Amino acid sequence: GGKENLDLLKNLIDLRIQKAKLLGYKNYTDYKLDDKMAKNSQTVNKFVDGLISKIKKPAKRDIDSLANY
Repeated sequence: GGKENLDLLKNLIDLRIQKAKLLGYKNYTDYKLDDKMAKNSQTVNKFVDGLISKIKKPAKRDIDSLANY
């Protein structure tokens, strides 16, 4: 049931963390991104933060426009 699935998920997460650390990575995300364009979680976070700052004003305008409609 649900408890078994939750236990399996927790075990999977723990194993992923162990795998990353054994291979010399800070976390599983950095391990998975190493051979990708982003390379690490810091690059992804920086990209997302930049994206958020660029879309914040247009998104607010859209939300205000919908609210006024």
